[in-house]
Amino acid sequence: MVNKISDKTALPDFSSLTGIMKRFHEVPYDQLQRELNEYFEKNLAATSPELSNLQQANLVKFRDQIMKLMNDLFAQADLVQECKSIIDKQ
Repeated sequence: MVNKISDKTALPDFSSLTGIMKRFHEVPYDQLQRELNEYFEKNLAATSPELSNLQQANLVKFRDQIMKLMNDLFAQADLVQECKSIIDKQ
């Protein structure tokens, strides 16, 4: 499923953790970061007039937490791959 944002740019479905994780497995990390940032920036811009300052701040905080989660997941995946490589060499 692809989201259509206000400027008609197609982005992957990041409306759920399932959508984010699906994309996590499909693309390189730097691409996922760019897409997530773009998704949040466009949605924040589209909804900003409707949100209070506190809600806007919480949305930015949520975006930052999602990005940290992605960083942590990729770091863990790299460590697992490194461990597998070491084990395979033995």
